[in-house]
Amino acid sequence: MGLFQKFRAGLKKTHGRLAHEIKRIVTRSPRLDAASLEELEAALIAADLGVAVTAHIVAAVKLAFRNTGRREPGRVRHRPGRSGEESWLE
Repeated sequence: MGLFQKFRAGLKKTHGRLAHEIKRIVTRSPRLDAASLEELEAALIAADLGVAVTAHIVAAVKLAFRNTGRREPGRVRHRPGRSGEESWLE
């Protein structure tokens, strides 16, 4: 197995774990509470997304929840920012 294949396999494994954790957190309860946000934050950091990206995602989830009053995972998406920075917006 070459280096590229090893990276690809590792990323696929990380993606699978992260997707599983997010599904578990989101489907566990219809309410967004502090414990759910902490679990989401821990899962994102464990997936090596970094503190800045994790903070943006958690902020976007909070904003989406505040705006809709319920969880709608499909409403939060990534868009590149105007200044070249990435942003997570509803």
